[in-house]
Amino acid sequence: MRGRPNLYTSYEDEQRILPTMTQRVAMAAFLLAMVTIPFSVIPGMRFLGTPGWLQILNVTLVFLIAALGLNILIGFAGQVSLGHAFFMGVGAYTAAVLAGSPTQALWGLELPLWFALPIAGLVAAAVGIVVAPTAVRVRGLYLAIVTLGLVFIGAHIFRNWNQVTGVPELGRDWGPLQLALWDIDGPAIRFDTDGEWFGVFLPSEGKTFLFMLVVAAGFVVLSKNLARSRLGRSFAAIRDRDIDRKSVV
Repeated sequence: MRGRPNLYTSYEDEQRILPTMTQRVAMAAFLLAMVTIPFSVIPGMRFLGTPGWLQILNVTLVFLIAALGLNILIGFAGQVSLGHAFFMGVGAYTAAVLAGSPTQALWGLELPLWFALPIAGLVAAAVGIVVAPTAVRVRGLYLAIVTLGLVFIGAHIFRNWNQVTGVPELGRDWGPLQLALWDIDGPAIRFDTDGEWFGVFLPSEGKTFLFMLVVAAGFVVLSKNLARSRLGRSFAAIRDRDIDRKSVV
C-alpha cells in the first residue's frame, strides 16, 4: 500500500466501507473471482465450479450470513451469545413450512420464495423479541447460559415437532428454490434445475451459488452500514464503556 493508508483527514473518509484504493481494487477482484466460479474460467479455481464444491460454497454463504448476525451481537455490542443456532433453526424451519409442499405428515404452504424468506427472518426476529426481556437483564457468563438454554429448548422442539421438522434424523425437503409470482404460470427464475443463463449452461448448484452470493453481499453491506450508524455506535459504546452496576449503587 502506498502513502499513508491509515491517515484520515475527515470522519467521512474514515467511515467509508472501503476507505483506500487498494481495498477497493482488492474487493473488486475478489467479487469478480467469486462471480466467475460457477463458469470455471479461472485457472486454478476451475474445480470450484463442480456441483460438489458449489454445494459446499452454498452452505458456506449461508453460515456467512449467520456469522454476520453473530458479529453484530458479539463484535459490535460485546454481548456473549451461544444460542445463534437456535434462531437459525427457527428461520430455516419457518421457510421450509412456508415454501414446502404439504403431505399427510408435514405442514407446507407452497408460498413463493421471495415471500417465504423475509417472513422466516421476521419470525426469528419475533422469537428474539420474546426472549429479549430475559436476556437484557443479564450479561457476561449469565447471558451465555441463557442463550445456551435456547439451544437445548430448540433441539427438543425440532426433534419432536415432526409436522414442521420432519422425521428425526431425516428432516424434510425444502421448497423449490425459484422466484415466481402468484399470478403467472411457472416461475420466472429457477435455481433448482440445470439450464442455460445468458447462453451459458449452469448446474442448479451454480445458479444457487450466484443467488446466495448476491444475498450474502447485500447482508455484508447492511452489516457494515449498521456499524457506521447511530445504532452501531451505541452498540460500540455498550461494548467499550460497560459500567459495573455495583460501582454506581
